[in-house]
Formats: sequence, structure tokens, C-alpha cells
Amino acid sequence: MKIKIAVVILALIIFTITYNLPKIKAFDSQLSKIIYHEQSFYGDIKIIDLNPYHCLLVNAQTQSCANKEKTTDEVYIQLFKELMAEIHPKDILLVGLGGGSLLSVAPNEANVDVVEIDLKLASAATDYGFMPERNFNLYIDDARSFIKHAVDGQYDVIIVDALLGDSLPYYLFSQESLMQMSRVLTPRGSLLINTAAELAVDDRFSQALVGTIKNIFPRVEIITGNENYTPRPIIVAVKEDDSINFTDFKTIVWPKQDVEQFILITDEFNPLETYYLKHSLELHQNNSALGQEIFFSK
Repeated sequence: MKIKIAVVILALIIFTITYNLPKIKAFDSQLSKIIYHEQSFYGDIKIIDLNPYHCLLVNAQTQSCANKEKTTDEVYIQLFKELMAEIHPKDILLVGLGGGSLLSVAPNEANVDVVEIDLKLASAATDYGFMPERNFNLYIDDARSFIKHAVDGQYDVIIVDALLGDSLPYYLFSQESLMQMSRVLTPRGSLLINTAAELAVDDRFSQALVGTIKNIFPRVEIITGNENYTPRPIIVAVKEDDSINFTDFKTIVWPKQDVEQFILITDEFNPLETYYLKHSLELHQNNSALGQEIFFSK
């Protein structure tokens, strides 16, 4: 009798859980078509035609999405281009290839090295036409390992745009890692970081990350756009205070932080993954409009 009661209770629990699971919308196969699907060590990669978009997804999150009927840049690409116009870099390191959209921000005459950890992601982006037409050097490697073996003062700019799905490689933002990035930058070099998060002074992720960067770089600004547009904030850290003229950019006024006022991110203690959780959930919600339900389709 006890066994029967236990079975009934278990069945009710399973029914309740199943009934309350979020319903995944079926996509219209007439409008959306999967043209590539591959499982890599780092995630589930899909390329879809979602007219008029051509989208590269990792774990249901958009890595890069191009509008086939639109020739203008997305606002965050415009912002990176304006920063490049201020910096005039000759040598650039891009950490994280994704769909390759940030390759378009590099000046034509610049030498560009790209380090990407996922070979299958890089191959998909290349084979399916996401890459802009320009020369660059691609290295399939872990970014920290690559930077560790780079020459001192090798790059004018390092751009970190390494979002994979809805998570970041948090170990890239430890004090030890950031010190290595500073080492391979020229004396007037700049570090640009896209976290895909809405950074704010009262946010634990923002406090820890910005505080740790400020502990290494003499000037750190959080750029939120200019008078014409406001994309997601970009962190800009410079090795010399006057390396970039920030006059034409909107910035978040960041209070001065003593080391005791924030969590210093180190290789031994790195809670960024926990702090980033709310931003990860926001990414899921924001991407719903682009049809990430296709991720669950066969």
C-alpha cells in the first residue's frame, strides 16, 4: 500500500513539473530554416535563416546576426569604429571571433590577430559568409595561453568580445589575466571589453569587474555611446590617461573605489559567474524575439 501511495505521489510530482515547464514555441518552417547544426565542445552551434536575418547561435543565444536587407552597421559596431578612429591602431588583438562582425571595425591597414577557442565556431562563421572581406590571422587557442606567449608591447589595442552563448570566459578577467593583457599592450595601448551586460555602479558584477580593471589600468571609462545612439556599455581601459579623447562619448560616472570596497577578482577567487547570472537571464529574454526556440528544434 505504501509503495502504491509513493508511486501516485511521484506521478503527481512529475505531472506538476511537466505541466509547469515553459512552453517552447514552434517555429514556422516557412520563415525559419536551419542551414547549419554542429555540436562543439563549447556548445550547440546553429546557423539559421530567419528572414531577413542570417543568424549564428550558440546554445540558443545569438552570437552574430546580419540583416541581409540592411547595409548600415549595428550601433555597437559603430561605437567600436569611432573608438578605433580615436586610437589609430596598427596592431590589434581580437579575443573571440564569434561571427566576425568586429573585424569590420579594424582599419584596413591594421594588422589583426584573432584568437578563438572554438574551431567549429570559427569554421561555421567562415563557411557561411559572416566574415567581412579583410585579411587577418586566426589562432585557435585559449586566449590566456596565447597572451601569455605574446611579446611585450605587441598590440595597440586588445578587444575582448568573447561571449559564448549566455556566459563569459570569467577567467579572462582575473587580476592575473588583466596584468598579462596590460603587458602585451604598447605604452599607450587600450583594452576594450564587451560584456553584453548593462553595467551599473550598483551592480555586483560591474563593481567587481570594473574595480579589478581599475586596480591595473590608470584610467577606465564605461562608454555608453554618443549623442546619436546608446548601445550596451563598453569598458575602455587605457595605459596612459590621455591615450583617448573621451569628450565626444557618453560615459557612466564611476565613483572612486578603494580595494576594500569591491571584490578583487583573482585566479584563486573569482565569483563573476555568480554575479553575471542576472545578466545571463536578461540575454535569454532579449534574444527571444530572434526566435531562439529554434534551438530546441530537430
